[in-house]
Amino acid sequence: MKLLNIVKAQNAYFGEKDYQQYELVKGMKEAFFIDTEIVPCPTERDENGIALSSRNRRLTKEQMNVVKNFPLLLSSKHLSPNEITEKLKALGFKVNYIEDTNNRRYGSVQIGDINLIDNFNLS
Repeated sequence: MKLLNIVKAQNAYFGEKDYQQYELVKGMKEAFFIDTEIVPCPTERDENGIALSSRNRRLTKEQMNVVKNFPLLLSSKHLSPNEITEKLKALGFKVNYIEDTNNRRYGSVQIGDINLIDNFNLS
């Protein structure tokens, strides 16, 4: 917030991949009456629907084949967070959380020593 107050930018762009961070900054902007517009940017995904991240470079080919199930399951509106958790665990993921809040589903998983996050709009 200090940076936005000093720079007085018209716009600040935040990726929706870390939607919780975007919401936090947006809320703080409103609470502190900062004039900067907080603009969400859609999550960029690869051909398998995996959210792009520098962490993906650390994944082996075998892990990438497993990881493509994460966005597929997380975006499944007909599955509950508990069902998704069980399916991800069966695939070898350590599940940190799968949570539905305000029409959005958030997930954090670990495969090997790599943490991955993602989220999807449920409406």
